[in-house]
Formats: sequence, C-alpha cells, structure tokens
Amino acid sequence: MRKQAFKPFQAFLLIVSLSSAIVGGCFSIGSSPGPSPLPVATPFNAPLADERGVTTIAGSQVRGFRDGPAMEAQFDGPMGIAINQKTGDLFVADRFNHRIRRINSAGIVSTFAGGEAGYQDGDRETARFKHPFDIAIDASGSLYVADYSNNAIRKITPSGNVSTLAGDGQPGYADARGRNARFKGPQSLTIAQDGEIFVADIGNKRVRKVTPDGTVTTLAGNSEGAISLDYFALTTTASKTVYVSTSAGDIIQVAEDGTVSSFAGSRTLGTNDGPKHVAQFNLIVGMTLDHAGFLYASDVGNCSIRMIEIEGSVTRGMVTTVPATFRSPTGLALDGQGNLYVADQVAHCIRRIERGVLDEQK
Repeated sequence: MRKQAFKPFQAFLLIVSLSSAIVGGCFSIGSSPGPSPLPVATPFNAPLADERGVTTIAGSQVRGFRDGPAMEAQFDGPMGIAINQKTGDLFVADRFNHRIRRINSAGIVSTFAGGEAGYQDGDRETARFKHPFDIAIDASGSLYVADYSNNAIRKITPSGNVSTLAGDGQPGYADARGRNARFKGPQSLTIAQDGEIFVADIGNKRVRKVTPDGTVTTLAGNSEGAISLDYFALTTTASKTVYVSTSAGDIIQVAEDGTVSSFAGSRTLGTNDGPKHVAQFNLIVGMTLDHAGFLYASDVGNCSIRMIEIEGSVTRGMVTTVPATFRSPTGLALDGQGNLYVADQVAHCIRRIERGVLDEQK
C-alpha cells in the first residue's frame, strides 16, 4: 500500500493538535516544498524564561482556561492577536477555548466574547465561536475574527455585539455577499485602512477580499494545477499590497489588482538568514508590518521571529532572526511604541519583545 505523505498544511494542523496536549514546539516539515514526512514534535517541560528585552506578559504557561491577573491567567493555544492603539487593550484569539480574550492595560485577562464551541451571533456572552484562528481591529475599535471551524468572518463591535460579516458556517467556495459567501477554513486576516479585509482561505487555496458590507471576492489563488498553494498568513500595507506566506516556504506579494510576485524566500525550507530571495523559512503563520519598512514573521517551524526589510534601502532586503526563545510563535502585533507582541500557542502565553531588541537587528 502506498504511504500518504504529509503536506505542510497537514503538518501544521497536526502540530497544532499536538500542542493542545502540551506536546509540541520546533519541528521540521522537510527540506523541499513538496510532500513532507510526519513532523517530530519536541516536548518542553520547563516554562519559558524571560530574556534580555523579551518577557512573558500574560499566561501562566499552563494549558487551561482562567481569567484574572495576567500571570495567573490560562490560555489554550492562543493564535492571532491585535492591539487597540487607543486603549492599549490586547485581544487574543484563544483557539481551543473558543473565545476572544482581552488583556487590559492593568494586566487583567478577561473573556471579551465567546464560550463553549458553537456558532451563534448575539451579545458577547451568548455568542459562540469554534476555533477562532486570527483577529484584526479597525480604526473604530471593531474586531474581525477568522472563525476557522465555522468557515466565517465574524465582527465584534466595541460594545461586544457579535455578528457574521461573511460566510454561513458551512465549508465551500462562493464569492457573494454576507451569508451567501463561503469559505473553507479561513485562517488569517488583515484589515486595510479603508476597512477592506483580506483573508487567507486555506482550504480553498485562495486569498479573498471582504468589503465593509460583507461582499466577498477572490483576489488571488487557484485550487488546481501547478500554482496551487496553501496560504497561511498575511498582512497589508497602506497601499493594499498584501504579503502572504505560502506552503512553498516563501512570502509572495499581491497587488491590489491581483498581480502576484515573489517577495522573500528561496522556496527551500530551512533556517538560513541573508538576502531575502536566498533566505529560508519553515512555515510562517503570522506577520505584521512596522512604519520603518520592516516585516515581522513568526516562523513556527523554526520557533523564531524573522525580520525582513521591505524596501531594501538599509540592508538590501536582508532577512534576520530576532534573538528570542519561543516554543511555537503564531500571532504578532506591534504597539505604538514599536514593541512586538507574540502569541506562543504551545507555551500558552503572550510574550513581548522590546523595541530595542528589534532595532539592534536593523
């Protein structure tokens, strides 16, 4: 009987599942963009220690569910994160708790919306999510959630009202408006200044665009043929150039008109830093941009945060690795002071890298 090889997307789902049992961490999914062997997870017993300029700001590093003081609170596979720049509140897509959590400026963790797994709109106490994967925030303070297992994009107003912007809870592929549209495992999303949302629809192997009124169109991707790729994470510039990480081990850029071009990565999975078209990555699942022209990427396969200069004016487009320790970095968000926040889904915590540590790599 022919053995079935694991593709990077399947490997990532496996490693996330393993993480829920507190077995996981850095792993390799092969040295080529083709089918890869089953990844071998590395168990970790000791909690992550603070390092120079790198601290844990929330999460006891014990899997579970508990609200309260930040260092006593518990998460279960935190994924996407977003910061309200006006209030300083940090929001977390707490995947296996099926909740959106809030960490306020006083260091208190609370449940902002959600409860047991399900699919229901309504006020934040009765609303239900199922495996929320990513989260983004707009200028008004409304949150948008990639509700992975519900195949929908959800909206949460600042007052906590939850509604479905697009999708109907069923997997599929359809460009349409509101509940007539369909997704298949929306994994990552990012929001532009004009309110348009870009979604990595991983099951459909496409990048989708959602307008503020819930109209869904396809920006890039194809589920058939040689150009078929899994899209993992994305982020967008003010001009709506979308950077997307792929299962080929690289990052592409998609223009507003859908034109796709290469941005970084040699399409050979690995750890090498260097010029961006020679550098190697090993499964990027989170990205964000700063105002100085740098892209930050959570390279979960290498348990590291990578920095990539966009314009190439300072370091000629070099890729560098931030000196910080993680078990499985996922969501990323920058605050107004330039500090980078990282969700670590295997350590079940949120960590902060101070701006000074990042500046040393530039």
